[in-house]
Amino acid sequence: MFLEIPSDLVSLKDSQYVSTSNDIDLIMYNSHFDYSKNEVILNKTLFLFIITGQKNIAIGNENLVLNRGSGAVVGSGAYVMTEIGSDQVGKFSSLMILVSDTALLDIWQKVQELCGEIDDLLTSHGGCDWVFLERSSIFTTALKTIDLYFQNSNQMPHYLLSIKLQEILIYLLQTNRSSQIKQLIRHLS
Repeated sequence: MFLEIPSDLVSLKDSQYVSTSNDIDLIMYNSHFDYSKNEVILNKTLFLFIITGQKNIAIGNENLVLNRGSGAVVGSGAYVMTEIGSDQVGKFSSLMILVSDTALLDIWQKVQELCGEIDDLLTSHGGCDWVFLERSSIFTTALKTIDLYFQNSNQMPHYLLSIKLQEILIYLLQTNRSSQIKQLIRHLS
């Protein structure tokens, strides 16, 4: 079974909250099943953060296990197979931010303006379908502030989510995942 994100994903009954615009979708996904399996072809880049439980992801020939506090960025166009395992009390939850290629390239342009031109973006070769996000206090804080969108959705301008993505990308440029992020974004242009 194949789903196209976000339209089919948005209709899932387990999604607790969905905030959408033309270019950025914010989804809090909750599942109370002990086990669930999905196959998707992404039509937007996915920023995925695991809040509780575990998610096994297969992207191409690579497998990745995501536990509480970790996450991944998966590029648009990727075929992804996921298996969800709940925690000890039977819960799984994740925060998903789906970003169109156009919006991500606009956000990347703003990151370059803030940080200066990212030189090796043009000289890196090959493509990257995904980037693993290790658990960090930066992501924990980002998740807490993104939670404000859910609690105050009528009062929060949607462009603040774009600014939060800029913050996450700037942080990733300071980590050992920098070249992978650059390759993933280069693949979009």
